[in-house]
Parts: sequence; structure tokens; C-alpha cells
Amino acid sequence: MPTLTRPMFERILEATCKYYDVTEQELVQSSTDTETVHRRKILVTLTRHNTGMSYKKIANKVGLKAHNWVMSMVQEVESGQYIYRQISDDMKNIMLIVDSLA
Repeated sequence: MPTLTRPMFERILEATCKYYDVTEQELVQSSTDTETVHRRKILVTLTRHNTGMSYKKIANKVGLKAHNWVMSMVQEVESGQYIYRQISDDMKNIMLIVDSLA
């Protein structure tokens, strides 16, 4: 019998919450708090890189009204991840948690 794994988005969401010690509600709420926005950017970037989800579907999953917000967030993280080591480290550490949630 094959082992069932949870969908990748759910695992990324849970791992991101664990890593930052926040609830799913806190992560996807419409807060403009700098820390929350940063965490949401990491979430959508990891989702985009590790799933086949469209920008629109990601926007719907994380409570954003338009897919262009997701596109902008991914571009910001991608352009900064090689400059800011913390972003890259956060993404690697979250994916380690994702792997443990399989």
C-alpha cells in the first residue's frame, strides 16, 4: 500500500509556521507588519519553487487578492536571497522541516 503524503503546499505552510513560531492564521492574515510580510514572502517563494501552483492559486491560498502580489514577492526574495544570507538560510531551514513532514 503506497504511503500518502500531504500536499506540498500544506507541508511548506506548516514548516514555515514552525520555523517562525507563528500560527497559519498569523502568517496568512492581511497584516502589513514587516516581519509578517517577510515571512509571507518566504512562504510564497518556497511554494512557487516547490509546487506547480500558479501565482493566482498561491494568492488564493495565502489570502492575497491578486496574483501580481505573489509575483512581486517572489521577485523580491529571488533578487535578495543571494545578497542577504539570512533569506537563503531561512529558505533552506524551512525546506529541511518540510522534508521531515513528508
